[in-house]
Amino acid sequence: MKIKILQLQQIVFWLSVFFIGLFFVSTVVFSTSYYDTYLYADSKLLDFFQNDLQEYNQRIFVFSLVIVVLGVICWILNPRKYYPTIVTFPIYLIIFTIIIVLCALAWIQTGPIESFYNQFDYSSIQKLAEYRPNPFFPILTKIGCWGCMISGVGSVVVYSVGFGRYLQKRGEADVQTQ
Repeated sequence: MKIKILQLQQIVFWLSVFFIGLFFVSTVVFSTSYYDTYLYADSKLLDFFQNDLQEYNQRIFVFSLVIVVLGVICWILNPRKYYPTIVTFPIYLIIFTIIIVLCALAWIQTGPIESFYNQFDYSSIQKLAEYRPNPFFPILTKIGCWGCMISGVGSVVVYSVGFGRYLQKRGEADVQTQ
């Protein structure tokens, strides 16, 4: 079975949508897994929560909002049905370059936050003596980041091939007869 370029464009588009959604959801609920530490925190943990974690949360949430907006722009350009054109192809390149960069930054910035919470000595705080950080949302965030980066690179490759096909066929889409 031969997969056509438009089918590949559709596949990478929906993969991108899935990972953008996953990344967005994970950033919305990321700090809730650390909320218990805020309630009973000592000065060091409280300072980290109020400064570093909140700053990180704001930044990564803005990243995810930008990525969602870029995904909507991509949706409007309709790569599921049409080859990239001379106008839309540069827009796709810019969109997916921004997505890849923002996800790479988010992934890099997640590491120190997760590391702090994993290495912090909770036994010094009586109400947190049994606390163990929940790795679900940091891992979900990293999966969303990696998925967005991989699907972004895949989209650039597939859309580049689609753009080449557009130039060859002068914009005529593949028509499948059923």
